[in-house]
Amino acid sequence: YFAGLARLAGDRGAHLYDQTTGTGIERRQPGGFIVKTPRGQIAARDVLLATNGYSDGLVPSIRRRIIPIGSYIIATEPLSADRARSAIPNRRMLFDSKNLLYYWRLSSDNRMLFGGRASFAPTTTATARDWLYAAMIRVHPQLAGIMVEHAWGGNVGFTFDRLPHIGRVEGITYALGYCGTGVAMATYFGQLAADWIAGGELPGCWHRAFPSLPLYRETPWFLPAVGWYYAALDRL
Repeated sequence: YFAGLARLAGDRGAHLYDQTTGTGIERRQPGGFIVKTPRGQIAARDVLLATNGYSDGLVPSIRRRIIPIGSYIIATEPLSADRARSAIPNRRMLFDSKNLLYYWRLSSDNRMLFGGRASFAPTTTATARDWLYAAMIRVHPQLAGIMVEHAWGGNVGFTFDRLPHIGRVEGITYALGYCGTGVAMATYFGQLAADWIAGGELPGCWHRAFPSLPLYRETPWFLPAVGWYYAALDRL
């Protein structure tokens, strides 16, 4: 999906520069911005901040409102047709209703893709892999002994009201904080942001306060306690 969006953007003239960190944003006179990167500077009329779970000190007021939380996925070896059918008979995408939820589905070649929030504290992909494998076996005991061939992860961006946010700060448009629903909501917010930057109106329902937490600046020091609390609720 992401590769398709990138291809469509390139086909329409967008220049994409991956592995290029924004290190600073300065206002220009009489208008516009200069975005600084290790590879040079970019002059722009408008800036859209869409950093979600990777928001850093580039715009400090936004960083204090986004909580980065790791989300990880494992992919097993291909399952036999019978074993795949026993796990998900209708090949639907599944998720549960816990706070520390799992989400899983079968790939086109019958691998089980099983993901979740392995930990609210810093962890490694290897640790998350083992944790998710054990969780997968609890959900689907018939998959015991199946090998995990791939594991990966990244950050999702949570907010204190568990809602996504779009707005402007110091003239910079932002759209982020999808709380694990970014595939759908980031696409929708991208369209909202583009229309707004092009001179349209932002729907009134998205004009909302963007809450933060006192004493929260760079490091989400409260996450281990929050993770323990929600894990305890899930066990009730």
